[in-house]
Amino acid sequence: KLGPDPQPALAGMPDSAGIAECILCCAEKPSYFGLGSCGHKDVCWICTLRLRALSRDLSCPVCKEKLDEVLLTSDASTTFKSANLRSLPVDTSLGVRFADHRIRREAAKLFEYRCQMDDCQWTSQSRFPTLRELESHMWYVHWKQFCRTCLWGRPAFLCESHTYGSYDIDWHCVHGDPGFSDGPNQSPPIPAHPLCEFCNERFYSEEELSRHLHRKHHLCHICERMGKQNEFYANWRCLALHYQDAHFVCAHTECMRGGYRLIAFAEEEELQLHLMSEHGEGKLGDKGRSLRLQVGQVSYAEERNRSKGHGKGQETEAAERPVRFMWPPGVKPSDLVADDQREANGEWAEESDADDSYERYPTRE
Repeated sequence: KLGPDPQPALAGMPDSAGIAECILCCAEKPSYFGLGSCGHKDVCWICTLRLRALSRDLSCPVCKEKLDEVLLTSDASTTFKSANLRSLPVDTSLGVRFADHRIRREAAKLFEYRCQMDDCQWTSQSRFPTLRELESHMWYVHWKQFCRTCLWGRPAFLCESHTYGSYDIDWHCVHGDPGFSDGPNQSPPIPAHPLCEFCNERFYSEEELSRHLHRKHHLCHICERMGKQNEFYANWRCLALHYQDAHFVCAHTECMRGGYRLIAFAEEEELQLHLMSEHGEGKLGDKGRSLRLQVGQVSYAEERNRSKGHGKGQETEAAERPVRFMWPPGVKPSDLVADDQREANGEWAEESDADDSYERYPTRE
């Protein structure tokens, strides 16, 4: 690891801030705790910062009330209403106010870009203004590197991050790391980082990969209804090729979307019903008439909305099933950039996975 784990109980501080144990990390007698408008005082200062800065979770862990601001204090008698918040220093990006200068300094240390390697000879110059400069120092001085997937996906402070040599970074990505406990320093297991074969990008966990796939790539919901789960296609072009190969596609010009045929059906009778009801073409047989009240078209809009409509629980459930990256017959390398080009032109714009209002590793003084 880059450095020692931060400790909730600080040297030179009273034994207890009024709470016996943090309900999240189980640290005993933390020197400071987080206090919000709900009044709960059950979470130590480190876990409070971890939730708000790394997990972007602004809710109270006890009552789940959203807390626009919290106060880090060591005074158990303090209430949120009684504290003179406007006079206290604040980190507006996190919504955190500090009761005194000691906790403000300790909190700032958690976000420093500082080399804490035991053998570092650059102790007077080991604090850097940017993450990139720290990474450059780590590589050229210590021949070590961070896992960039962990940097953005793991809810850990930089001092808790693991460092790797060029010989073991690939093993880490494919197999993950076991957990360990060494006195005050502990680390839970780190999962293997699954690969999106479409983007050639790794994600921190299977759940993160599942979230990415549902937001950026596409399922065939005809196949899903037939029991084929978690089969993804890279973009609309690949999905259209799959429709053409495996299902019954409407070739009418009115059903073209962005140059693609994205209105498809599981059965030929369903297609015939669609052609007659939507385009006034064809004739219905007996089976087609019986389908009139049962069948609706599967459009590109429905595919899109269903893919993007997965909630957290559904993503977690989907992550537990194996993923299949599907490559339909006839797909070419040029087909794989179609969606990105359309997004650049303002067509079918995707929701961003990132929170533009928050930068995890900004330049620091």
